Formats: sequence, C-alpha cells, structure tokens
Amino acid sequence: MKRTFLFLALLSAAVIGAQAQQFEDYFEDRTLRLDYTFSGNSERQELYVDELVALPRWYGKRRRLAEVPLKGNGQLTVNDKTSGRIIYRHSFSTLFQEWLATEESRRTPRSFENTFLVPFPKQPVDITVELWDYHMQTTARLTHSVDPRDILIRKASERLVTPYVTLQQAADTARCIHIAYVAEGCFGLSCIIEDGRAEFEQGCVSQYAADEFAGCVACVALGDGYLEFVHVSVYLVVLSLSFFSSSSPVSMSEYCSSGSCSV
Repeated sequence: MKRTFLFLALLSAAVIGAQAQQFEDYFEDRTLRLDYTFSGNSERQELYVDELVALPRWYGKRRRLAEVPLKGNGQLTVNDKTSGRIIYRHSFSTLFQEWLATEESRRTPRSFENTFLVPFPKQPVDITVELWDYHMQTTARLTHSVDPRDILIRKASERLVTPYVTLQQAADTARCIHIAYVAEGCFGLSCIIEDGRAEFEQGCVSQYAADEFAGCVACVALGDGYLEFVHVSVYLVVLSLSFFSSSSPVSMSEYCSSGSCSV
C-alpha cells in the first residue's frame, strides 16, 4: 500500500512538472505597463483603458505566474488568446475602491488613474480587470485584447533615461531584491551642474557605505541637467522571504549580505 501511494505521488509530481508553465513560453523579458481609468460612484463603476506602454526588462515573478498570494479586492488576469489558458494573474486593492466607501462617493462621481505591470506577451492575449465589493461580488469588469505588435503601444525608457547610480549590482538580476531610493521632500538643497556629477555620485556611494539602509543621499536628476543633494531617511520593514527554489525562508539581511541583492 505504501509503495502504491509513493508511486502515485511521484507520478503526480512528474505530471505537474511536465505541465508547469514556463515564463519563456508566453512572455518576453520586457514589461507591459497597463494604464487604466477607474471611474464612477458608490452605485456604479466603469473601467477604461488609457494607454499601453512597453518597458525594457521584466523584474517581476517568473514562476507560479497564474497564482496570487492574496485575493485582494480586484484581479487582473492575462489569458492566451489562442488556448484561453490563464498565463498571468495579479491581485490588487485600489484607492478607488477605498474611496467608494466614503460619503463623497454617494454624491459625486470621480475617476482615478491605476497602473499595473505584467510581462510583455509574445502573442496576442486577452486581459481582464475585475473589481469586487466587500462581499466578493463583481462590481465592474473589463476585458480587452492586446496584440504585442500593435504600433500604438508606446515604447518608453529607451531614450532620455533619467540618470541614476547603481550602489550594488547583483550577479543575477532576475533573482534578487530591487531597492530604489527616492527622495520624499528635500531640505538643505544644493545644486551642481553636470561637470560636478562624478563628485556627487561619489558622495552617494560614500553615504550608502556609511549608513547602508539607515539613510542615504538620493541621486535625483532634474530635467534641466542639474542635480540636487537630498538626504533621505529610509525605513525598511525586515521581510522574511521564501524563494521557490529554497527550502527555508531567507531574511533580507542574509540575502543581501550574500551579494545577491541589487539596489
């Protein structure tokens, strides 16, 4: 009996492994940014496509693409147009849905912008966005088709990229934590011209080495070619990360100290 059970378990694992979806089967190493407008009031909501944007590289998950850790108050689903198979799923809870619980939503309709990132598909797909209420009943639903060859998909971040400084580079950027330091307000503002950029960047590196995750000097590029010094206090929640290829959780500090972390 035990041998039969073990055989069936191994057979099931082999079948599941053979049917497991591979990222490269359906997606390119690029990102498709989906911009939507959610509008309405407490009685009726509408969803509209605003813009589709192609971005270089994909930094999201590459395994268990059709699974979500939390159900949320809404979900975005990508289906292969030919087979109908779900090839990517993303759950969310939006500010628009929070606003629907306010008194204002009973009097005045409003619209909110929402952006979602999905892997860039190789072939045409159907994308469905669905909103749920607190009873998990569908309140709004939108399905639209996306052809990756559509000339109206705007390409971004290929030219005029905002200058940035890499403080630590991972050996494998597909399997790491990406952290970006962004200035939130500023004080003690001091600008320098492009000629002093090297000195400015060195200051960023030195500050990062000294304070690490406690704080840093954020490198912010302005449109007129000037740079500004802005000190940013960064507060991080220590996360316990469990990778699909690992049998035990890995803390952020352990993962970064091993040289696998990218900033």
